[in-house]
Amino acid sequence: MPVPPIPGPDALIPHDLDDEPGASPGRRGSSAAPQRAPRVVSPLRRRLHRVGAVLVAVLLLVSGYYVGLYVYVDRSLQRVDALSVDGPEVLAPQLQADDRTYLVVGTGLPDREGVASVSTVLVHVSDGGEDAVLVSFPSAALVDTPSCRSTDGSLREPTTEAFAQALLSGGPSCLVRSVQQVSGVRVDHYVGVDLAEVPGLVDVLGGVSVCVPEAVDTTTAAAALPAGRTTMSGEDAAGWLAPGTVADEPTGQVVAEREQRLVTATLHGALTGSALADPVTLTQFLTRVDDALIVDRDTTLADVRALGSTLGGLSAQHVQRLGLPVEQTGYVPPPSALIGAPPAATPAVPAAAPLPGDPAAAAPAAASYVLLDQTAARALFDAVIESGRVTDTLAAAVSGAAPPADPAATTPGTTDAAAPTGTAASGTTCS
Repeated sequence: MPVPPIPGPDALIPHDLDDEPGASPGRRGSSAAPQRAPRVVSPLRRRLHRVGAVLVAVLLLVSGYYVGLYVYVDRSLQRVDALSVDGPEVLAPQLQADDRTYLVVGTGLPDREGVASVSTVLVHVSDGGEDAVLVSFPSAALVDTPSCRSTDGSLREPTTEAFAQALLSGGPSCLVRSVQQVSGVRVDHYVGVDLAEVPGLVDVLGGVSVCVPEAVDTTTAAAALPAGRTTMSGEDAAGWLAPGTVADEPTGQVVAEREQRLVTATLHGALTGSALADPVTLTQFLTRVDDALIVDRDTTLADVRALGSTLGGLSAQHVQRLGLPVEQTGYVPPPSALIGAPPAATPAVPAAAPLPGDPAAAAPAAASYVLLDQTAARALFDAVIESGRVTDTLAAAVSGAAPPADPAATTPGTTDAAAPTGTAASGTTCS
C-alpha cells in the first residue's frame, strides 16, 4: 500500500510563490508592474531655474541694501528735544488721541533775515488720513510763549515776542510750546527743513512736480512760473521761495504755502515715486536729506515719509490750506502789553530807515507785529480738534483780509497792506 505524502515538505508555501513562473520579484502572486522611467530635465528648464535663483538672490541683495540704507539715514537724522505732548496748553487731548499733527518749520528762506527767514505750517491729519488741514503761522505774529527749555537745556521764562523768535532765541521746543499755546493742538512730530538744501534735493531727483495754484511773476517771486502742475528744477524751486520785486505780504502765508507744497512734493517724489526703483538716485537723495532735516527724538524717517505720501496722495477736496486769522498788521504794542523781553530785543517787522535830518533818526524804531484775531483763531482750531476739518462757512469767515493798523500806532515806514489770511486763492484744481 503506497505511503501518502507527508504534509509540509512538498507543499507550496507562501514565500515560494515568488518563484512561480510569471511572478514578479517582491510581489507575491501579482503580475509584473511597469517601472517609471527616469525624469529628464530639459536644458531650457535648467536655465530658467538658474535665472530664477539669480533673480531671487539679486532681489534679496537689493532689498537688504535698501533696508540698510534706510536704517542708516534714519539714525543719521539730526534730532532735538522738541515735543511736549502732555503740555497744559493742549486742549481736549482725548479728541486728538488718534490724530497726527506735524509742525513743519522751514528756515533759511532765501534773501530774508530774522523772523522773516522762518516759515511755519501746522499740518493736522485726521484719524484714518482722509483729511488734512494746514494752517500757516505769521512769523511776526505777537504771541505769548510759555516757559520752555531752550536748546542749551536752560529754562526760558514766559515771553511776549514775535512767533518765530521763539525758535530763533529758544529753539524747537519753545516754538512747539508757542504753537500749542496758540492752537491747543497737540504737536506729535517736529520736522525742521533747511530750505537752502531743498533745491539740491530737487536736482537729485531730476525735478519734482509741484502744484502752482496761481501764475507767479517776478513781482511776487524771483522765478516766474505758470499756474497748474509744473515740473520744477532746483533753480525754479529756489526762485519760487525767493522774494520778488515787491515786498512780501506781512503775514507770510503765501511763502509758507509755497514752502509746504515744495517740501511735500520733494518728499513724495523721492520716497513714494519712481525714485525708489533707482538705487543710485535714492542713495544720493537719502544721503543728502539728513543735512536738510531736523526732527524730534520720536520722529522717524517713516513718519516723514508718511507726511509726504499723505499730503501727496490726498485730492484737493480733502486738503484745506488756511492762514491764521489776522486782526491787524503793522501793530506796535504798548510796553505794558509785553512780558519778558522788550520789543526792541525781538524785532519782528523793522521799520524803514528814516531820512537824514529826520528827528526820528535819533530814536530807535519800535518793531511792528502782526496782531492775531484770537476769536477767529480759537474757532478755527476748535473745529480742527473736534472734527478734523473746517467748514466752508468758518473758512470763509476767517479768510477775510486784515485791516491796516491805526496810523497813530504804526511805525512810520512800515507796510500795512494786508494779505489773504484764509484759504489760498487758486485758479487750478491741482493739490
